[in-house]
Amino acid sequence: MKIEVIIDRIEEGFAVIELDEDNLIDVPVKYLPPAVGEGDSLMLSFEKV
Repeated sequence: MKIEVIIDRIEEGFAVIELDEDNLIDVPVKYLPPAVGEGDSLMLSFEKV
């Protein structure tokens, strides 16, 4: 499953990522691609392992 998400803001080493209008998640910046910033779109994917 893949969804497009937007980085809402970055604060204290965490990116606040908007999944949709009502849901945000915090992700450590170290897990994101280099040079991402506020307003950037990312593709987030999930796989069953």
